[in-house]
Amino acid sequence: MHIEPAVVPTSLQSHVDALVQAAIAGVNDPTGPSFDLVTSWCEVHSDDSGFYSGDHGESFPVVWLENELGRCSDDDIESEKNPDDDAPISDVLRVTFVRKRLAGVFDGSLWDSDMHSMACEIRVAASDTAVASLCFYLSGYSFGDGPQIEWCGVYRAFDDFRNELRASGALTSLEEAERISDSVLLEHWRHHMR
Repeated sequence: MHIEPAVVPTSLQSHVDALVQAAIAGVNDPTGPSFDLVTSWCEVHSDDSGFYSGDHGESFPVVWLENELGRCSDDDIESEKNPDDDAPISDVLRVTFVRKRLAGVFDGSLWDSDMHSMACEIRVAASDTAVASLCFYLSGYSFGDGPQIEWCGVYRAFDDFRNELRASGALTSLEEAERISDSVLLEHWRHHMR
């Protein structure tokens, strides 16, 4: 899928050029005013930047397994069981519960899916047509305060940001969650329950 970069005002083009050059050089957290100026413009001019619409970028949920399991307990499993089922909570039920929860986060069907941060991008183009991704977390819709924005940096490509998240332990897709073994899920569950 081809996504057109956001069109920034001429007065900001030199700042976008600096950000794209930084991303190409592998400097994901550039110093100086350019990052603040361009990201502020994106927030204020959300229609032009595609900030909420995805017109100029992609997104995916970010799940930290430890945080996710912090929301889970045997009581949650018990509340979902058939009232006539008096069997004790087993490791099989725990794994099934966690896998169902992770699937619900990634497909958006879980009641609190919107509480998870979305990793998002706004693609910007330099004067020479080189492109980079301004990456950020978007979260907080459930409380009625509007979205919370946390800018993360500028990357040569959105996949570079995704790879950095994966390297730091985040899950960024259902496929990644499905590759986690049952034993690893149980180890995390037991660690959380201590």
